[in-house]
Amino acid sequence: MKKLFIIMCKFSFLSGFVQEKETIDFKRNEIKGNALFLVLGTAEITYERLINEDSGLGVSLFFC
Repeated sequence: MKKLFIIMCKFSFLSGFVQEKETIDFKRNEIKGNALFLVLGTAEITYERLINEDSGLGVSLFFC
């Protein structure tokens, strides 16, 4: 159990350094769906338009 905890801690520190990498290109449009709601018999679809790397606008539709 201690080995697993130590390995998880090492990977969490490594992922922190990956986020510092600067990206110039990013996707402008995102369409997402919630799979858990499909299992429950409903649906949720989300559309998001990214303005820049820090902000965006979105709409979410929920069907019963």
